[in-house]
Amino acid sequence: MLKGIDESIMDAGIPEYVFAMFQGKFAIITPALIAGAFAERIKFRGYCIFIALWSLIIYNPLCHWVWAEDDFLFQKGAIDFAGGTVIHISAGAAALVAAFHLGPRRGYPKTAMHPNNLVMTLMGAGLLWVGWFGYDDTLDVFGIHGVAALWGAIGLTFVLRPGTIDVSVMHQLWVQTEGCLVSLTYSGVMTFILIVIVDKLFGFRMSEDEEKAGIDHSLHSERGYGMVNLNS
Repeated sequence: MLKGIDESIMDAGIPEYVFAMFQGKFAIITPALIAGAFAERIKFRGYCIFIALWSLIIYNPLCHWVWAEDDFLFQKGAIDFAGGTVIHISAGAAALVAAFHLGPRRGYPKTAMHPNNLVMTLMGAGLLWVGWFGYDDTLDVFGIHGVAALWGAIGLTFVLRPGTIDVSVMHQLWVQTEGCLVSLTYSGVMTFILIVIVDKLFGFRMSEDEEKAGIDHSLHSERGYGMVNLNS
C-alpha cells in the first residue's frame, strides 16, 4: 500500500509519509459522513462491506481525478482546496441516494423518537465545539455537506485572488461546475449500484423487528445501559 513512498521531502516541504497520512485521514472521514443518512437502519456486515467498496470504487478515483496532477479534472484546472468536491459533494450525493433507497426509519414521522441519552448528546456536542466543529456536522448529510460544498466549489470562482488562475472567470466557473457534476453523478450512480449489489449478496436494510429492537441488541447482542448491580 505504501510502495513508492519514502522519507523524501516533497516540493511543498513536507515528508511523503506525512502527506500520505494526511490523505489517509480524508479517506477515512469521507465514508463515515455517509453513515448519518442510514444510522440505525442497516446491518453491520452490509455497512462494513459497502464502506470498503465505496472507498475503493468511488472515493479513490474522485480523489485522483481532482488532486493528481496527471488526471483530467486537475488538468482542466478544477480547484478544490479543502475537499469540497472530493469529500463533501461525493458523501452528500451518496447519502442522498442511500436515504432514498432505504427510506425513513420505520414509524417516522408518526412515532416519536426521543434522544437516547441527552447527557451524552451534550458531551458529544461539547467535544465538537472544542474540536473541529465543521467536519463532523453527519446528520442531514446532503443538506449540510453536499449543498454547502456545491456552493463553495462554484462560488470559489468569484473570490479567487488575482493571478490565481490564467483563464477567464466564466471559463473557471464552468470548470468548477463540471467538477461538481462529475462528483455528483459518479458518486450518486455508483453508490446506488453498490447498495443494490450489497443488499442482494449480503443484506443491507435491517428487518422490522431488528430495527425496533435496536442495532445494539439485535445484531451485536449488547445493550448500551445493561449495567448490573453486583452488590444486590
